[in-house]
Amino acid sequence: MALKEVYDYFRHYDKETYQVVACMGNEPSEEDVQDFENQYGIRLPEDFREFTMSALGGLFMEVREELWPRAKVYDVAPFWTFCRGIKVFGIANGIPDFLDIRLQQRNYTLWALWIISHFCLS
Repeated sequence: MALKEVYDYFRHYDKETYQVVACMGNEPSEEDVQDFENQYGIRLPEDFREFTMSALGGLFMEVREELWPRAKVYDVAPFWTFCRGIKVFGIANGIPDFLDIRLQQRNYTLWALWIISHFCLS
């Protein structure tokens, strides 16, 4: 789906059904993206670079709780019933922690190190 189609969708989405968080107004610049890439020694795919520098970069969209309640621990149901939304990490300034790709990478690294130290090195 082209970025234009994504924008078109979010201009008209059902606000009564979905809650949406995005970096609108805090989009990272080309320099911010390059700094991120240099920090991690990577080159982001062009479509992700375009998306993350757009108003929708760092996107969270979820069905409202009152319409589709979250599953409880140990609930058993078809997989699709647990899929209530979409989360795309971003690098915008002031982005919520749960969408910040830098913070999520650190958390994942710490979690992976804990797993390795407790299960693979003992």
